[in-house]
Amino acid sequence: MHRKNQRLNQWLASHVFRRLKSLHGSTQFQQPAKPLTSNSRADGRFDKRDFVYIAKRDEYRCPAGERAIWRFSTIENGLTIHKYWSSACPRCSMKSRCTPSK
Repeated sequence: MHRKNQRLNQWLASHVFRRLKSLHGSTQFQQPAKPLTSNSRADGRFDKRDFVYIAKRDEYRCPAGERAIWRFSTIENGLTIHKYWSSACPRCSMKSRCTPSK
């Protein structure tokens, strides 16, 4: 059931974005954020609420205070996904609180 709701939410976000684009003729609309689906916080890690988006720079500030800059965009399941990360991550003392990856 959870997977079905996730697909419905993705479809709805994509539909709303396309509708806004058709009404206003612009691609400058930001898609709604994906819902919180991770158990990061329950596992003792940061979740996306801990990362602050800075619109005028199009970057995020991580909990360690580092800049996560835009790297590339990709399309997944018909949605444009923007990828950001910081070059400081590999040597960050807080990395274990961001990701389970080594």
